[in-house]
Amino acid sequence: MIRAMRKLLALLLIVSSFSAAATPIKSKIKKGMWSDNSTWDLTRSPNPGDTVIIKAYDTVLVDRNLSVSNIHIQVQGALQFTGGGAKLVLDAVSTVEVMAGGTISSDKNASQIISIGGALKYPGNGVVISGPAIANSATTGFLIPVVLPVKYLGFSAVRKSTDVFVQWATSQESGADYYEIERSEDGSNWKAIGRVSATGTSNNTSNYSYTDKNASSKTVYYRIKQVDLNERYEYTSVRIVKADGNNIVDATAVRGNIVLQFAKQVQGQVEVRLVSFNGTVVSRQQINRPVGQLIIPATVKGNYILTVSDQQDIQVNKQILL
Repeated sequence: MIRAMRKLLALLLIVSSFSAAATPIKSKIKKGMWSDNSTWDLTRSPNPGDTVIIKAYDTVLVDRNLSVSNIHIQVQGALQFTGGGAKLVLDAVSTVEVMAGGTISSDKNASQIISIGGALKYPGNGVVISGPAIANSATTGFLIPVVLPVKYLGFSAVRKSTDVFVQWATSQESGADYYEIERSEDGSNWKAIGRVSATGTSNNTSNYSYTDKNASSKTVYYRIKQVDLNERYEYTSVRIVKADGNNIVDATAVRGNIVLQFAKQVQGQVEVRLVSFNGTVVSRQQINRPVGQLIIPATVKGNYILTVSDQQDIQVNKQILL
């Protein structure tokens, strides 16, 4: 029972760490339809890749069959299903997170469901889910979060020729035993392909990596299973690696660190700069031929502009909070 309840609960802490930091789409009216553009602050309905926030005291209605991929839904208010054909069909890398005070509800109709990666997560039939709770591809329905023994800084998977280089890092561990790397070719059926021993108990940054040799499939899914010394376990979110590569670089700020993720090796030198809002360069670092995940400890706090450039294909400029 304990093992089942802890399965994949890590996402409540790591969703914010691993998101692409794109502008979220938020509800802006007290009650509106999901598919109605006027319901949302970006004047459009949610798209693949979005972080969708249903704000506290707002209600968003689902009244039809909606299929969305690569989406993170955060319910602070209410997500309500109405009508016989109302359902949310999400892919294996999507997540639904119900915050404290948030709810998911439906009419007494068995067709009003939420599925993730082809598996049923919310059964309809008038069932009410009250937060905090979370569902994704590895949970059985919605699970209640618990305090986690591991705090993640980042998790990435990138192609290097015919191999896939998997990296992850933690800022804190307590009683961690080992990490198991799992791979899937469809996002639903998983196989353990490797194991890496954990630091165990630490308040310092721990970096880990694993190389999946000859990963020839066009699209491959990866996740990490973290196992405690008492045999309890939890999963990370899912990373997708495609044959044609993902975005060249993603940059985020996590617990006072700058986390860079390069989807393929850069053939040259990359400059990383932190610039204050008055134009002062606070820090500058040169990185030669970067690939995969790089963690740069920040020496300052506050809001800054982060720039990442190789003077050719890569040009990232974004505001970050350290």
